[in-house]
Amino acid sequence: MLFKPNIERTVERCRALWAFRELDPPFLMIESPEAPITSGAHDCAFWEDPDGFVAHHEQVFERRLGIRDDTVPVLRPPFSHATVPGALGAKVELHGEQLWSVPTLKDLRDYRGLSLQGGAWTDRVRQYYRRLLELASGRFLVGVCEVPGPADLMGALRGYQQILTDLADAPEVVVDFALHAARLAQGFDQMVRGWLERQDGFGGCWAASTWAPADTLQFCEHSSVNYSPAQYRQFLEPANRALMEPYGRVISYVYCEAGRHLLARYFEQQRPVWVRCCDASAPESVVRAHRGRAIVTVRTSPSGLSDAVARFGACGVCYLVECASLRESEQLSQRFW
Repeated sequence: MLFKPNIERTVERCRALWAFRELDPPFLMIESPEAPITSGAHDCAFWEDPDGFVAHHEQVFERRLGIRDDTVPVLRPPFSHATVPGALGAKVELHGEQLWSVPTLKDLRDYRGLSLQGGAWTDRVRQYYRRLLELASGRFLVGVCEVPGPADLMGALRGYQQILTDLADAPEVVVDFALHAARLAQGFDQMVRGWLERQDGFGGCWAASTWAPADTLQFCEHSSVNYSPAQYRQFLEPANRALMEPYGRVISYVYCEAGRHLLARYFEQQRPVWVRCCDASAPESVVRAHRGRAIVTVRTSPSGLSDAVARFGACGVCYLVECASLRESEQLSQRFW
């Protein structure tokens, strides 16, 4: 193995990012089709083959050597959005190259029986993590799983359309279900951290090819955009607050334009927040979030990078620069480093 990641430099720059210090050059994640930024979490074709999974990604890590940005090689088990529902008893199936969980709650009130009590799927996740740690050996880092927010976890377990019908039929049960979903997601996160805490150089939360302090929650709430602002406040806000409460920092993936009413909720406790926008471009809601002292990820092209930096600055911003080729990525890297 030839490559050696510069983890120390990355941690130093990530600390500065989380501290909202000016960075020169600005914080960059440079994307390339031949050498993509990846945690491997969605490469579900390897869900039964950790050795093949690592071999595949080490080739990607090698190609990224010519790109000097603020990423590090990080891998998580490739179970995607099925990870947590599977640990709660949902059946997991591979469709094409994507793992999905089959909704398991035929009766909404059966949510009370959901618990993280182990089982075949949890054993699979644990063994996959164990093998990744054995193969890492300083060549890459093993990261925490992204946990689903209450909306995503309820939808996965009950069905994304059915849970919306439940809002009208049994709203008080949905509120309780959301709080229980938050506890389950939090419990899964703590379980994984227990497996990783002795990893050499872990020192924090390795998430999406960057570093974050150990008290950071990484979660997603893609399906929260299915709820109106009023429904969000009634059904999801108390659960989201409960999920985030024990953590000092939050990383969240959200569709910012459709879910712009979600962003203000992240700042209630004055904790540092990193909003990773799923939209193709940074909407005005992301601009406002940045003014509210959030770290934001801004997607741009090499030609648009200068304008993006002029708009957002070099403090509290991660620029995800999407290049057309590996050569263009390397040239961009050389410009800044």
